[in-house]
Amino acid sequence: MLIVVLFLSLVLFLKGYAILASLLVCLYVFFQLFFSKSEEYYSARNSAQNLRNENRFFKFYQVDRETFWSTPIGYTQHKIAKRTGGHRTLLIPKGKLKALQRKLLPVLEKSLKKKIHKCAHAYVRGRSIKTNAIQHAGNKVIVKMDIEKFFDSVTAEHLSPYLRATSYAGTIQSRLIELLITDKGLPQGAPTSPLLANVVMYKFDVALLAFCLSNNFKYTRYADDITVSLPEDDSKEIGWVIKFVEENLQLNGFKLNKKPQKLNVLRPHQAQRICGVTINSGKPTISRKERRKLRAARHYQTIGKEPSLSENQLQGHEGFVKMIMREDIYHRQCYWCYRKIAAEKILECPKCDFVSRGKTLAGLKKHWKKHHHESLWVFENICEAHSKVGKVENS
Repeated sequence: MLIVVLFLSLVLFLKGYAILASLLVCLYVFFQLFFSKSEEYYSARNSAQNLRNENRFFKFYQVDRETFWSTPIGYTQHKIAKRTGGHRTLLIPKGKLKALQRKLLPVLEKSLKKKIHKCAHAYVRGRSIKTNAIQHAGNKVIVKMDIEKFFDSVTAEHLSPYLRATSYAGTIQSRLIELLITDKGLPQGAPTSPLLANVVMYKFDVALLAFCLSNNFKYTRYADDITVSLPEDDSKEIGWVIKFVEENLQLNGFKLNKKPQKLNVLRPHQAQRICGVTINSGKPTISRKERRKLRAARHYQTIGKEPSLSENQLQGHEGFVKMIMREDIYHRQCYWCYRKIAAEKILECPKCDFVSRGKTLAGLKKHWKKHHHESLWVFENICEAHSKVGKVENS
């Protein structure tokens, strides 16, 4: 640009327009000074804005500034055996990094909770492999799919759009990515990885649920295990489902695992088992083989023989079976007795000491949803005093 201005000024000067040549040089010098000052001004303003945003982040989320910036990033590698064979590599964050990640977890949960889809049943309070499987009870065909190397496939590009709203400033966002992800993907031993694993799948969950609703299918996801169930056994529709899942995984930067043991189509004559929960009977159960194994181990223990499982293992397996097969109803109450209590405007929680004072059930319902979400509260079993009123539908 300077060469052009000097050339034009020289031409004007040689043709006798010395004043115009001088004016051209003066204008060039003026604009150069003006724009350099503007750049300095905007740079200083952006720096001040970033500093204010950083202060908002540390104040709002109560994160220590020095710890956030100075914590070293390091992981230790562990290998654990898989039940199906082979091993799984875990990256466990070192002490200071793990402590900071635990401190950041409530921050991320608070800002990203709306980005966890209702179809995601892993790592979410109140959801489990049982809630994941029971959604498909009653459908004839179940299509089970798996995402290949799911945690290893998550990149910074997946997380950046979701962390932008949380971080307030670009520097904070860059640091969060450094703290939460590695060049090998989401570290499976980090306390923040389960939450982020659900968040990065949000767009995929939205797309697949819309597809399933439009075709009267059902869809759930437990981490990297995708389950779609169909009301009828139609090979063409099954092919559509698999193709749609594969294409949308590719759009989101993932890949469908096409190994025979990972891509299964289960029909009514087969054991329709989803994440270890069998639903052929229309309700969640554990396979007979597993239950017989537990009974045999407990029987060996009672007759003095050494069982195949330790006492702790037995208790853990038995607790798991009870959790899967129990009825999710904690409290049954006569509807008309409850109406009488409600008329007194003092509503007591039947599971704890909470008391909601008011004319409506809003306070009690809010408390129940927050603290006893794993249970249902139904009105039935009408007492003898109100048996003449007739049957009341469950509420």
